[in-house]
Amino acid sequence: MAIADDISAAVNGDFRYTGSGTNYNVLAFIRYIQALTDDDEGIGDDLLDITTSTPEDRSTDQILALNPPFNIDDTLARHLFDGSVTQSNGDTKYSGLQIKGSVVAGTEIMILQDNKILTPYWGTGINADAPNLVIQSQLIKSRDGGADIDGKRIILLAHELGDQYKEFPVTLGDGISVGAISTLDDGNNNTADATIDTWDTVVNTEGFQELDVDGGGAAGQEFYSQWDIGSQSLNDTFERTKWIGQRAHVTDTTGGTPTGADFVIDNATILGQAQSFIPLSQTEKLVEVRANIKILAGAPAGPITCELWDSDDVGGQLAEPTGGVLATSEPVLASQITSTYAEVIFRFNDNVSLANVEYFAVFRHPTGTAGNNFSLQGASTDQDSTMNQADDTAAVWTASATDDIDITVKSCPIIHGIAGEQFRGISHEILYDGQTVNYTEDEVLHWGTAITFDNESGVLAVGEYVSFQVSGGGPVKNGGKVVAKAGLVLTVALENITANLLDNDIITGVTSGATADINVTLVDQNRGGGEGILLANDDNGATGEVYIQLITGVVPVDNLPINGATGNGLMNVTINSRTISPEFVGSS
Repeated sequence: MAIADDISAAVNGDFRYTGSGTNYNVLAFIRYIQALTDDDEGIGDDLLDITTSTPEDRSTDQILALNPPFNIDDTLARHLFDGSVTQSNGDTKYSGLQIKGSVVAGTEIMILQDNKILTPYWGTGINADAPNLVIQSQLIKSRDGGADIDGKRIILLAHELGDQYKEFPVTLGDGISVGAISTLDDGNNNTADATIDTWDTVVNTEGFQELDVDGGGAAGQEFYSQWDIGSQSLNDTFERTKWIGQRAHVTDTTGGTPTGADFVIDNATILGQAQSFIPLSQTEKLVEVRANIKILAGAPAGPITCELWDSDDVGGQLAEPTGGVLATSEPVLASQITSTYAEVIFRFNDNVSLANVEYFAVFRHPTGTAGNNFSLQGASTDQDSTMNQADDTAAVWTASATDDIDITVKSCPIIHGIAGEQFRGISHEILYDGQTVNYTEDEVLHWGTAITFDNESGVLAVGEYVSFQVSGGGPVKNGGKVVAKAGLVLTVALENITANLLDNDIITGVTSGATADINVTLVDQNRGGGEGILLANDDNGATGEVYIQLITGVVPVDNLPINGATGNGLMNVTINSRTISPEFVGSS
């Protein structure tokens, strides 16, 4: 297949992927665009010719800037590599990432961005180049709507149980940024997942504590965890910590061979499709639900989501979803789904906990119609006696004892309130003073520039990125992440900490599209912002020190307020960085 068979060009400037799996380097995409523009003049069926506005500026073979209105979307970006693509006058950027090294077979590298594990559509690698030790090569969105995503920082993680754990920080940009990951078998971690799961006598006491480790007295020997090995050995305890930090494992999957039947979601007659599941015995965080999905009819648009619901658990195989939505996955774009069944990954990043009771995974396509819809793969004969299907027709659930949808559910053990695969340990020790309300361990602390606003249209949401422009429009002046909102004050982790924001500048939410006006001229715009999980708090009254895992942004500056859901304080001069071990307790 040629690239022209797999990528379409529309008269409005949209480049879109229409293929079925072939990927192309950025240079091939550049040549494809140039081939569209080399006619002397349009001949009636040309989308582009040399009389058209120049669609791109090519700095090098690996750096492409698309001029408005020309653009790619997230789906096409998945099928490009070896370069970067910038568009919308620099407001959106897909950066090139190349991961080099050598990993144990079966390793699925995780990419941590903005405290979220990105949906691992690449599996055990993509666009590999073995002679040059390239494990995978791809594009990662690093800027969106005029705001850098966490300063274009990502962390590569290899957390396969039984292997060495490794991580590598990367700052993305133009062209290709390179990360290095190499792993080997871990000779001190060769016990099966299911066996380690039973070692529940190993107990971790979390939070600040002074322990007499060297026999000289506990005072001053500060720790954030105390591990009691119970009836296990010391090395067993090491394996248990690796089990906690492993990449998400399977908690339940539909048994048998669930194929041969199509379970439609069209939002016309069938509002949702559901399949029950039962998690593992210990409480864990829901991470992923995977299902095989295809286009069943027409050209469906809009995203699909997966929801977590409780089950009415009536026993047998006639259970139904009940009680409403507990959590919703990241949306999956319709353009990422093809006309043949393929695995679709629904990623949950809201850290919802699963107990050992029955739940339902509910799939929805809100913009579907009777002629434009998707289907999930399953079977119309009973495949799994522990699970059952149900469908939502006109907001009424109907269970089937004989139908099953093919799903796989993945979860992670919990440590400090988060999924183990995201836990890294203490990255910084921060002294504070001026405290009036105590912090609570495991809460997320935040800091940044306080921005008073008015004239809000829509709702600017905590966690979304915002951009700033002068009133009346014009180039984006700055961007950042909203880390807190209290009344008419946003706390924003600004990407640019020079004094360039003024009264009446417009704030626009990248995700929500909401807008507001800055209400007063800002001061102290040189305040870097960020967030961190409070792992341990040495509270000495109004002063003390917090030990955090930095999860987004940069560390605070002196006298910057550091707040959480409960506590508050002021950064007090001293910050000590800590070296993080990929195996968070160290090696055995």
